[in-house]
Amino acid sequence: MKHFVAALCAVALGACIHDDLYKPQNEFNLKEVEWATKRGTNSVTGKIDAQGSDGKTYPCMKAGLVPDSAYNREIMIKSHGSTEDGIFLRKDSTFLIMSQDPQTRLTERKADCGWKGHFFLENIPNGVWFFSAYSESPRTGYFVQRRLELRGNEKVVVNIP
Repeated sequence: MKHFVAALCAVALGACIHDDLYKPQNEFNLKEVEWATKRGTNSVTGKIDAQGSDGKTYPCMKAGLVPDSAYNREIMIKSHGSTEDGIFLRKDSTFLIMSQDPQTRLTERKADCGWKGHFFLENIPNGVWFFSAYSESPRTGYFVQRRLELRGNEKVVVNIP
């Protein structure tokens, strides 16, 4: 009986989420960002401890890179209204439930932020990337975004504050 109830809840939840799925107009195109699947010599490191909407500072929870593409730009604009560099409050962002192409994982680089918001991303190939990091709290937290152009053995440091 317990398994039946769990299955019923999963089906019901799936039905609810299905109606609210966001489908980007720009489909993910692996050929556009195939360069991002390669191993490179660049790195992005730093420490993020930014201010939330409540005035307190919070260390980042996760950091990552996605390649500049029509698909990724659309997602950024839809979720927080911009592809520009900045710190966006999560309370002002749109939460998206998406049906995501599994091939996007081939081009993403992710890292947990460790002690006091420190992160390290390595072996990044040359190209234009969007760096992002976020704090945990959806009400008071933030989302950091930076456009990075990596070219040949660069070691980019992103520190906030």
